[in-house]
Amino acid sequence: MNWKTKSGVTAALLMMSSCFLATPAFADVHIQVHRGDTMWSIAQHFGVSVKALRLANSGVNPSDMQIGTVLHIPTNGGGTKSHPSAQRNPDLATHVTYRKASLPDASAAGKLAAVLATAHTLMGVHYTWGGDTPATGFDCSGFTQYVFSKNGISLPRTATQQAGVGVLVPRDDLQPGDLLFFTDTYTNHYANQVTHVGIYAGDGNMIESSSVHNQGVMVIKNVFANPYYQTRYYGAKNVTG
Repeated sequence: MNWKTKSGVTAALLMMSSCFLATPAFADVHIQVHRGDTMWSIAQHFGVSVKALRLANSGVNPSDMQIGTVLHIPTNGGGTKSHPSAQRNPDLATHVTYRKASLPDASAAGKLAAVLATAHTLMGVHYTWGGDTPATGFDCSGFTQYVFSKNGISLPRTATQQAGVGVLVPRDDLQPGDLLFFTDTYTNHYANQVTHVGIYAGDGNMIESSSVHNQGVMVIKNVFANPYYQTRYYGAKNVTG
């Protein structure tokens, strides 16, 4: 562009500066961890990837986040997607909404009990990658999809997809029949993605279709005391309503 006068240059610079000022700059967001929060639930709420959240908080152990821990939520300025509420008010410590910490009503409790009863009838059915019936065998998400379908509840096919439905449940408020989700269960594949799902059976136990030695449908005792599952736990969902 050919500027002929000093005043013209000044005007042009003012126009350019106003363009830059008009571009919103999103401030970094920080929140405090509340009871029941997980890296997965917080990442979902703010619309960022779990990987980005972990990288932004490398000093925090995802499997042992303490209440009150301050987490940095990466925003657009850091090259990741920010949640609309964070853009509106970066200083607002937004919190994830969970199922109320109370026993489910009679109808929901009946569904949960029926789901668990169905799961128990399938004990011993062998593991098959991609399997979704007792005749073919089950993989983890084929098992959960089948069990819930027998009780009138439709679930998506994969563990990752199933993690996207239902209502988040804090670990302290788990009820038998809730879905438990885990990540990084495949070596060198699907890093930082939900790759496994099981059904909470109460008393810290979980029913799953296990690929280990093709054991199939079985109960994992004290799942949260098991180092393998404890370090990979990403959260729980209630899908019975």
